[in-house]
Amino acid sequence: MTRDPFLQAAIDEARLGLNEGGIPIGSVLVHKGPILGRGQYLRVQLGDPLLHGEKSTFKHAGRQPAHVHRECVLYTTLSPCPMCSGTALLYKFRASSSPRTSMVLLVPPVGGGWEAMAAVLKATPTRKQLR
Repeated sequence: MTRDPFLQAAIDEARLGLNEGGIPIGSVLVHKGPILGRGQYLRVQLGDPLLHGEKSTFKHAGRQPAHVHRECVLYTTLSPCPMCSGTALLYKFRASSSPRTSMVLLVPPVGGGWEAMAAVLKATPTRKQLR
């Protein structure tokens, strides 16, 4: 059990995925307290290579106004891959947290897209580094 209720919610999503026979990666998208979306890595369960935990969460959160995206925080149980990091940058989520790597990705409030993405890719550990 973690002290952070949002991180615990992401861990709970990961456990749900594991119980369904999938890979235990979960995430939640939080907007000023309430959880807007929850998700888990569904590649195994649904055979969809794009439904990573974060992408599943974005889909579950549904359409939101741009100002809501800018005020959201994404909690995930593993550092986002380049695809999910790119999506977080595109929607300008404020931060992405991972308990395994203590990575926090701060998205610039205005622009900085490609430079910020390059910084994310350089900072994202490989699977080998995580072991």
